[in-house]
Amino acid sequence: FFAGSLLKAASSTPSFMGALCSCCCGTRDVVPDAPDVIIPDPEEDEQIVVTIDQAAIASRDYLAYRGLGTEDRNERWFFLNKSGSKWGGNVQMEVENFVRGLDPNDENKGQVLWRSDFIDQPFFQQQLRDVGGSMLQFAFTGFVDSMFDRPHYDDGYYISHGGGWDRDYRTSLFLNWNMRTEASLSSTVRKGFGFPVKLVVYAQGTGVARYFEVEEPIYEERGEGENRQQVQVGTRRRWERHEREYVDFVQFAVCDLASGQPVVDQ
Repeated sequence: FFAGSLLKAASSTPSFMGALCSCCCGTRDVVPDAPDVIIPDPEEDEQIVVTIDQAAIASRDYLAYRGLGTEDRNERWFFLNKSGSKWGGNVQMEVENFVRGLDPNDENKGQVLWRSDFIDQPFFQQQLRDVGGSMLQFAFTGFVDSMFDRPHYDDGYYISHGGGWDRDYRTSLFLNWNMRTEASLSSTVRKGFGFPVKLVVYAQGTGVARYFEVEEPIYEERGEGENRQQVQVGTRRRWERHEREYVDFVQFAVCDLASGQPVVDQ
């Protein structure tokens, strides 16, 4: 749960829904109202289901609700406090419960169950190629072996995917990319795995650009007075393109800091 929550909150697109700030926010973007009855923390090995939503409009913080909804304030389970750079490279994320008042320097701060520090810029690789062009072997392709079963490697999948390609396309180009980033994971109140771990995030995607030619008539005005009219004297041609972008695969894994091997992956 915690690894997935940190990934979601660090990278998701704002939904512009959630709690409004209830008072002066101090060290956080917002201070959401706590539920009437604080939900106990999950057991160390308990699997839980939560739904994550933006805490307020334009906020970097998020709320984790118990279950699959975000409408009931009393289902708020955790507050995900994001701080640091707004542009990446030095970002912190803390998973807090709603047990507040334990920090003498921040009365609005809940008990921090997990903390994650993103200290590096994500590493990207990309390749622009024609349909059927060979794929470069990326340095890292995720935590599973069956990478060639993914759509990332199937040009035909994208040519027919989604429908709506409605032109006589003359050529198509593919942009295949992947991204890897990682963050430290630490806790002073949860036992964790008994050894230092890190969160590794991997994603890959595909952009498709399909080019077609557009022919337009060229007109000139001919004649005078009432006989003046527009007459086609030629044509001009230009290139246009239709584009689509897909995130093919996202995976995160909690890895042993020393060996780099996954201890939990998804």
